[in-house]
Amino acid sequence: MRSLRGSDWAGMLALLDRADSLQRDRNAAVFLATVGAKRALGLLHFGRLDEAEREALRATELWPDNFDSGFVLASVALARGHPDEAERLVIGVLAKRPNDLGARALLERLQARRQAPAR
Repeated sequence: MRSLRGSDWAGMLALLDRADSLQRDRNAAVFLATVGAKRALGLLHFGRLDEAEREALRATELWPDNFDSGFVLASVALARGHPDEAERLVIGVLAKRPNDLGARALLERLQARRQAPAR
């Protein structure tokens, strides 16, 4: 979490890989989903959309209530030019975690984009 808060994305990815490798119980769904979702955030930061999406989907399969996965999937949808899908996904994140600042900011950006006059 310190790496994430300090925006040390490469360091965070390395630590997450280590945490994943140390977890011997491959049925520890919440732990593995949390690691995968945080890894997806790091991959998203580096613009590795396909990998970020794969990690987020895998994390969602392991633990459907993982809000980080939903945020990554919404961000990937927006980056790919699918704002309606992004909005649907980020609203789902906010339904689970209404005070999530990142999700709220993403929703506000989507709504501002929708209200902006066409060029």
